[in-house]
Amino acid sequence: MLKNMITSSLVAGALVVGGAAVGPSSASAAQAQATQATQATAPILPPDPARYTQLLVRAWGRGDHPLTAQYATADVVRTLFAFADPGGPSWVFVRCEGALGTQHCLFTDRHRHVELDLDGPTEAFAHPRTHIVDGVRFRRAL
Repeated sequence: MLKNMITSSLVAGALVVGGAAVGPSSASAAQAQATQATQATAPILPPDPARYTQLLVRAWGRGDHPLTAQYATADVVRTLFAFADPGGPSWVFVRCEGALGTQHCLFTDRHRHVELDLDGPTEAFAHPRTHIVDGVRFRRAL
């Protein structure tokens, strides 16, 4: 009888050992979960400075340290989280402007009456990669 149970389990594509399925279906499920986990942590890298910095601010706003670190240098990440951890949901994108090879992207938090300026090299945004944002400034909003 045990031989029949093992045979029918193998035909179904999995062998149950101690209550856990072992075989192709569990291996492929584990692989799918690992792939999803990798995709969930991989940042979206748009070639648009506005979108790129918005994703950075959103990650910081949620308190997602690892994802924030994908978009900005270590110094910028430290400065952001020193200001607030998490950054909060109130940041609103205002604009990005380019000058002298640098993109300056401005955000405002009307609840705190603070502006946030994020900077990065214009050329880096054209060919997106991680850690582009290399400058950060906070100032009182008028």
